[in-house]
Amino acid sequence: DGVCTAIPARFGSNVPRRARLRPYLVEERYGLIWVCLEDDPVYPIPECTGFDAPGHRVIEIPPYEWACSAARRIENYVDFAHFAWVHDGVLGDRDHPEVPDHEVVREAYWLRFGEEDLHRPHESPDDDETARSRERDGLPYASGTVLADKGYRLYLPFTVLLDQRLPGDRHYLLYFAASPVGPKTTRCFTLMIRNYDLDPGSDHKFIEFNELVIGQDRPIVESQRPEELPVDLSDELHIRGVDRVSLEYRKWLTEFARESPGERRGT
Repeated sequence: DGVCTAIPARFGSNVPRRARLRPYLVEERYGLIWVCLEDDPVYPIPECTGFDAPGHRVIEIPPYEWACSAARRIENYVDFAHFAWVHDGVLGDRDHPEVPDHEVVREAYWLRFGEEDLHRPHESPDDDETARSRERDGLPYASGTVLADKGYRLYLPFTVLLDQRLPGDRHYLLYFAASPVGPKTTRCFTLMIRNYDLDPGSDHKFIEFNELVIGQDRPIVESQRPEELPVDLSDELHIRGVDRVSLEYRKWLTEFARESPGERRGT
């Protein structure tokens, strides 16, 4: 409770009321420690579907820090347009950089997108994706955009769940949480979850794949200025349709920051 129970320099039980620390709500879930710095949480802990699902294996990626704000790191994670350029041949294809129109839906405390409305118009998702997945030994692939069997949840403010269905009833999830260490430093936590290649000896290829992707992203994200997102949406260039996720995310963050605690909770 944070209440001082004894002062060694003074005998007896006469402890001043002010001799106390403020306690904070804390909970361990998904192998992470979640702390609420307010008296009551505005939103619940972001859900990680698949974490306890039967037949799924969970890999905890060692935490790492980037010299960027948490919001910049999150935007990088859900930016469809950069796949073709930053991850050419890994997550995207520069010959097909187009981002089709897609819907971004606000739910209770997350943005939902990429589930049904994003297809690659130049390819057959079934045939080509099956072949690519075999070539890549089960690693996920996205050609410049998101597949119809791949859904995102962006939990406010700094957590993302990617849920992807691969050919052959394979299920692959990424759970990513960005924890602000300071205004310009972010500690990143990642869980990789899958229901195939369950032998621990297969973990290395998924870990190496993740290291490859974040190694390509890091110099781009750390070079963005200003490090923190501008409050005014007109301060940076956005492309209609392409940057829909980022725009909705920034709008919601701004609204959230300007509301009183009571308004955030609907009271």
